[in-house]
Amino acid sequence: MVSDGIDRLGFLIHDVQRLMRKRFEARASGLGLSSAQW
Repeated sequence: MVSDGIDRLGFLIHDVQRLMRKRFEARASGLGLSSAQW
């Protein structure tokens, strides 16, 4: 049961990180930057 909660927490952290990166890349591309440049 405890490991199920840890698995969910890990998934949520990963998902939030993915969404933040996607948003950052969208904003950086507006400045003419690619992910390799930052």
